[in-house]
Amino acid sequence: MTSNRPRARLTGGGPTWELRQKKQGPPRPQPAVPEADALMALDGAIIGMQVALRNGDLQRAREMRHQAWGFVELLPLGATWRQRRTLGRLKDLLRAAERRR
Repeated sequence: MTSNRPRARLTGGGPTWELRQKKQGPPRPQPAVPEADALMALDGAIIGMQVALRNGDLQRAREMRHQAWGFVELLPLGATWRQRRTLGRLKDLLRAAERRR
């Protein structure tokens, strides 16, 4: 025997509740290297960016900036505040140098 009522339909269409992203975003990746090594590599990338800017090599400076931000993302926020501030200042110098070209 069949009923005259229409069949129920699911209207969500998205991932299940457990698979939905949280509002704070995906978890930070865990560093594959110890924190002290990542900090040293970050400082090295910042110095490399400063040297590239001083020599006028803007492409190399952009590459070093990208590499430095990769290390910043691996480290806890509190451990990199000085480096992030320095990267912000270097970004301003890089943009000024690009405008001069």
